[in-house]
Amino acid sequence: MKIHEAVSLMKYYGENITLGDLVKKIQGKRIHKCPKCGGTGRLIKRKNTAQYWECCDNWEYYDVQCDLCNGEGYTEHQYKPKMIQDGWE
Repeated sequence: MKIHEAVSLMKYYGENITLGDLVKKIQGKRIHKCPKCGGTGRLIKRKNTAQYWECCDNWEYYDVQCDLCNGEGYTEHQYKPKMIQDGWE
């Protein structure tokens, strides 16, 4: 965090607020960590940019916003993975 960001936060929320109170105010009802992005709000995707005639892969990595938490890192609902059984019914 840069100094100007801290000063702007102090002006917006006031001087007498603690970091814990600030987190509670910003976080609100989003108390569960997002299982898809791990609480960061961003996902790293990769794309093969090699041409079809090239012999080796050329992977390009880029960041995208998490669609489950909309880039917040936390969600209001607790999401759990669904267990899927393959093979027989």
